[in-house]
Amino acid sequence: MTDKPKRIRRHPRREEIIAAGHASERHPYLDMPTIAKLCGVRSVTPHVWRYRGVMPDHDIVVAGRPMWQLDRILWWITETNRWPQTPVEAAA
Repeated sequence: MTDKPKRIRRHPRREEIIAAGHASERHPYLDMPTIAKLCGVRSVTPHVWRYRGVMPDHDIVVAGRPMWQLDRILWWITETNRWPQTPVEAAA
C-alpha cells in the first residue's frame, strides 16, 4: 500500500484578501459577510457565532456595522479551525 501525499490546504493570505478588495492596507477591517465568505459558511453564521460569544469582540463600528481587524480575524479563524474544508479564492 502506498502512502498518498498529504494535500496541503492553502488559505487566502492577507495580501490576497486586500488585493481582492475586501480590505485595504489603510483600513484593514472586515464585516460579517466577508468573514462568512472567508470561512465558507452562510452569511448568517457569523451572526450566530457573535451571539454565542464565539467570535472576538468587534474592533470598530462603521455605519452601524461591526468590523474586525483583518489580522485578528485571520488569527481567530486559524486558532478555532474555521477555515473551509475546501480553500476559497480570497473570499471571492
